[in-house]
Amino acid sequence: MNLLNSAAQLHERVARWLRRNIGLHPRRFFERVRNLWRWFPIIWNDHDWDDYYMLVILRFKLKTMADFFASDYAMKEHHMRDANRIRLCVRLLDKLMDDKYNEEHFDYQTLGTMEKPFTIEKLRKSLEIVESRFEDYFAKYPTWHRRALADTTFQWTGERGDWHIAITLGHLRHEKAKELLFRIIRDNYERWWD
Repeated sequence: MNLLNSAAQLHERVARWLRRNIGLHPRRFFERVRNLWRWFPIIWNDHDWDDYYMLVILRFKLKTMADFFASDYAMKEHHMRDANRIRLCVRLLDKLMDDKYNEEHFDYQTLGTMEKPFTIEKLRKSLEIVESRFEDYFAKYPTWHRRALADTTFQWTGERGDWHIAITLGHLRHEKAKELLFRIIRDNYERWWD
């Protein structure tokens, strides 16, 4: 008898769920299925041990919101302004996730080459900067170069060379991009609805 009651209760729960989610709003049900389908690869590849995956989830959500606000379905008066702000956040996230700011200085230097057989001494030589064009890098960002020269965040041992200044410059730009991204989100996220 208990088994029949349990089966009847399960049947009633399923029927109630179907009526609530499909019967009255079939379009909403299919939107939810579509959302599951879109989010599946993002969640499947998610890991809890790295901030990068948090940014992947945030980027995907912002991208889908920007696409919606830029579409004909958006009814809000300033929907294109919101779409553009969200797309700015997506572009900042792309740069942060690609580590563009912290690695740009590598474009302005040439490292040594590693020769076989591998030894510690050859490894050290391969990491030495053979040629650098940091002057071009600093000329590209003169304001950030001044900030990097004045920055005391990093405690370098020994003399601060151009390489250290280039790393500091990239780090400062990375931090500014993070600050800008989360300031835009903080100041606007409550308006991003339709």
